[in-house]
Amino acid sequence: MKIKMIVPKAGAANENGTQTRLYVLDEVLEAKQPWEQAVAQAFLDNGHAIEIKTVEPEDTVSVEAEVKEEKPKPKPKKKAAPKAKAKAKSE
Repeated sequence: MKIKMIVPKAGAANENGTQTRLYVLDEVLEAKQPWEQAVAQAFLDNGHAIEIKTVEPEDTVSVEAEVKEEKPKPKPKKKAAPKAKAKAKSE
């Protein structure tokens, strides 16, 4: 079981509980032994930690990808300057 601390709290640091330590904020713990699981469950029950569930892929598949070279895009042509409008002759 993996848990992530959301509140810093002191807890048991060994199987007998004779030593304590501070479990800090955002610390991820993996409880493998029964006493670690008991400490982790206490943190979960009291709202001091959340359980982290990770899903790992069962199989990995290697795929060969073909790399295509892209040609550089042509630069856009500059537009011609607008022509001056002919002034109307006034009579």
